[in-house]
Amino acid sequence: RSERVRSMKNPKPTAAIVGCGDIAHYHVRGYQLADVEVVAFVDPLAAAREQFIEEYGGGVGFVSLEEMFAAGTTPHLVSVCAWHLLHAPLTVAAAQPGVKGILCEKPMAVGLGEADRMIAACDAAGGKLAISHQRRFTLGWEKGRELIASGHLGEPEFAVTKLAQGLLNCGTHAIDG
Repeated sequence: RSERVRSMKNPKPTAAIVGCGDIAHYHVRGYQLADVEVVAFVDPLAAAREQFIEEYGGGVGFVSLEEMFAAGTTPHLVSVCAWHLLHAPLTVAAAQPGVKGILCEKPMAVGLGEADRMIAACDAAGGKLAISHQRRFTLGWEKGRELIASGHLGEPEFAVTKLAQGLLNCGTHAIDG
């Protein structure tokens, strides 16, 4: 009985994945580790939705966020894992009452106006917005920061980095680093 009462007071958190591409797998696995139930996969491509439903054993597929909300599915969390030019419109569409948080892949947006629109939409809906720009917290990057801050490597004068997949994709990590 106490287990049932507890689950009624604090139901298992739910999430939706928007954009069923490569990075979305990491979001699903992260939610699984945190015991968050992924209830929806949103992607205009049926094959992508179906792959995720089959691979992760559940959830419902939707063509759009509008379709998901119209069907009565309002998850606690929404991960925006689509192409960066779609981050702003998808985040604005995901910012609905009942959605507690949106985790948007980096880069946040391709312009300040779109970033401001994303923040305003989340504020108006009462939800939080986080940008998935976590590489600075990996052990190697933290150790590098520690070595530089301690002066162990001397005073850095410049840095060189190699990156793939363009400035807006992996280049943001190089700039952040």
